[in-house]
Parts: sequence; C-alpha cells; structure tokens
Amino acid sequence: MLTLKVISDIVTNRPGFKKSKQSDIKKIWTKEVVKKKLSIEDTPRNKIKLQGIIYKGLTEKKKKKKDKKAAKDKPITLNKPKTTKRIETGPLNKGKVVKKAIPIPKKNQVAVPDKINTKFNPVEKNLTAYGKSTDENEPEKVDREALKRDWTIISDNCWGVAYNKAANKLYDRKYRTPFAGIFFMAPDWITFLENFDEYIKIKPTIQPKVNEKDKYNGASRWKGGKRPWYNYTVLLITGSKGPVEIHYAHEHTVPETALRKWTERLARMTRDKNDMLVKMDDRDRFSVALGKRFLELKQFPHKLLFVHKRYKKRFQDFEGDKSLVLMDVPSSQRDGLQLEGLYHVPAKV
Repeated sequence: MLTLKVISDIVTNRPGFKKSKQSDIKKIWTKEVVKKKLSIEDTPRNKIKLQGIIYKGLTEKKKKKKDKKAAKDKPITLNKPKTTKRIETGPLNKGKVVKKAIPIPKKNQVAVPDKINTKFNPVEKNLTAYGKSTDENEPEKVDREALKRDWTIISDNCWGVAYNKAANKLYDRKYRTPFAGIFFMAPDWITFLENFDEYIKIKPTIQPKVNEKDKYNGASRWKGGKRPWYNYTVLLITGSKGPVEIHYAHEHTVPETALRKWTERLARMTRDKNDMLVKMDDRDRFSVALGKRFLELKQFPHKLLFVHKRYKKRFQDFEGDKSLVLMDVPSSQRDGLQLEGLYHVPAKV
C-alpha cells in the first residue's frame, strides 16, 4: 500500500518542494485521498496520481500565500471621482477631458507609508507618528518626481499631507512646513499670504477658553467668538492687517502641543519662495475676489488655485494662467485630502 509517508518522501525530494510542511501535505492527503476514498494500491499509476495530487495542492497553497502577500503590500487605489467628466484648464492636464483622477505614471508611483520614520512606533495600520489614525480619504500614492523636486507645501488645508508623509519616510525629510493637519478660512489665508514675510515671523498665541466646556481653546471669530469651533485648537496670529486663525482640525490635542508642532516645523521650513508650492481652493468662505487676489500674488512663483468650473466666467481674465485649475467636483464633495487624491502634488507648476 502507498502510505502518506511514502508519497511525502517522494514529494519533498523534488526541487521546489523540499521545504514543504508535513502538516500541509497531511491536510491535502486527508482531503483529496482519504475523504474521497482513492485507491492507494502500490502501483506505478497510483504512485504518479497521488504525487500529482500533493504537488497540485502545495502549488495552489503557495499561489494563495503569494497573492495574499501581494494584496497586502499593494497600495490602496484611489476611489474614482463621483463625476464622470472633467475639463482641465490648469497645468496638470490643460484642455483635456478626464474621466478619472489625474494619473501618476506607473514608474513614478510611490506608496505613502503607513508609519513615519520617527521615535514613535505605532502598532496599528495607518497610525501617524503621533499615534493618530490616518484619515480614510488620504491618497495612497504620490509622484516620485514631485518628491525629488522637494517642494515646501504652503497649503490652506490638508492638501499635501500624503506628499509630506512620503518625503519623510523615503528621504528622511521631516515635516518642513507647519502647514500640515491645519486649515485657514479663505479671508484669513489671503491676509496671511499677502503679508507672508511679516506673519510667518509672528509666534501664534493660545487663545483663552470660551467656557468650561472648551477643552482645546478653540475660540473663533467665524463662530462669533462666543463658542469654540468644534473640538480642536485654534491658534491666533495677530499682525498689522488683523488676526489670522490657524485651525488644527486634525489635531484633537491640547493647544500647547499644537503650538509646539507649528514652532518645530516652522524652524525646518525654507524661506526660499522658489521652493514653495502655494495652494488655495474654493472652500471655507471662499469668494471670487479672494481667488483673484491669490492669483495676483507675485511673490510666489509656484502656486495653484483649485476652483469649481462654475467660476470659469468669473476668472476669464486669468484664462491660460497655469496657476488656475478648474474642476467639476464641487467643494462640498471634497476636502483637502480628497483633493490631493484627485490632483497629486505635481513635479512642475
């Protein structure tokens, strides 16, 4: 009779199967031979047949294991935009009709790491260096050529977060910009940019608590100053043109921590405006007048304004401006992270 041991010895002597586990062979034998009551009479034909069954079972197991590992390592693909068509006028795909997110050439794709290379050691998938869960809308891929450009992202919201994470992991470039995990109201953002050299030197201040329930010192004049803005810190920069609020929407932490992050990241930021990529979009009390003031900023040679296509006629004076990107995805359907998923940080502007 042909026993499990006899067949197992034959199989494990074959190249490519020498490291096969006896437990795996036994499972296949039990399932495919014993339960199906196949003949184990010691004949040349049966010997070849039983070997083939074991070989097939082990090969399928290897393939499943390999596919599982590949699926685990594969970056999560971006969700398709809800819209079916988008006409671009900006520098990324000017004049073309696009049916999905602006693609990155395959050779340039870089997966955004789940863990950031710092002293922190998160144990759960997608935790940032501060132990915070990554937003599900965060894009999973960035452009390698854009990383080589080494932009300093100056953004009014979370657009650029994935770029900064990848730069940190792959090039050991810790956040070189304080404009990460925060957002500005559009009027404040224009005030800040128009007076950038003054306001960037002013240390933000922690506001007093609005009431006993205000855990994060989140007073905001956009809420009338009478109650905190949701449940996060709002720092204040007061310059010659009035106060500007910094909303730490993704940092549900004490204001001292928010201030520390701003100070540490600002210290690493370049002051060379040729290396800055300045961005604004049509959210948070945006107006056409504010958008035009942004496009007229001469001190920033590299900037991008993302606005909905309904503004096209209002911006006709800027037709052909490489800094203007018209979209058919309204602001109500995207935040900064989702916008970066549709429009990755480019290598050139």
